[in-house]
Amino acid sequence: MKAIAAGEVVHIGEGERVVDALVTSICVVATCNLTGASKPGSAPKWKTAHADQLKGSKSVVIWEDHDDAGRAHAQAIAKSMVDVGVVDIRTVHFTGTPEKYDLVDWIAAHPGGDIQTLIEAAKPWTQDSGVGVIVDPARPVEAVSWPRPPDPAAFHGLAGKCVQMLDPHTE
Repeated sequence: MKAIAAGEVVHIGEGERVVDALVTSICVVATCNLTGASKPGSAPKWKTAHADQLKGSKSVVIWEDHDDAGRAHAQAIAKSMVDVGVVDIRTVHFTGTPEKYDLVDWIAAHPGGDIQTLIEAAKPWTQDSGVGVIVDPARPVEAVSWPRPPDPAAFHGLAGKCVQMLDPHTE
């Protein structure tokens, strides 16, 4: 909970092995629900109670396994993050890989690979697209701007004028 209060990005893996890989490889805050994703067509194992524990998070990165269960699990997590007010949700997908491929497999295939590049390349998840970064091992990952520019609502009213004055002078 200290990490959420400090504004750190929370990473959510499909299972414990992905969380362990994130924590040991790049020392980030990471979590998952017990026993990973549900079988396709079953109710999600990710529950509202899991999302409630992450309430107050500003940013999350969801690490999706490359299979139907992984995609459904990532969607359930992302939708629940919206419900608890998370505004920056990113998903890392793995394509062109064997079924069930995940971050641990990527690390094994890319010794010394830069996981941070995958995070920086992750595009925002939206209710309509469900899209994040798509990782294809056959091509390099392109980095995108992080953090995103301010939301247009930040430019409303007197406070918005202050944001407009400061925005060109900040990262």
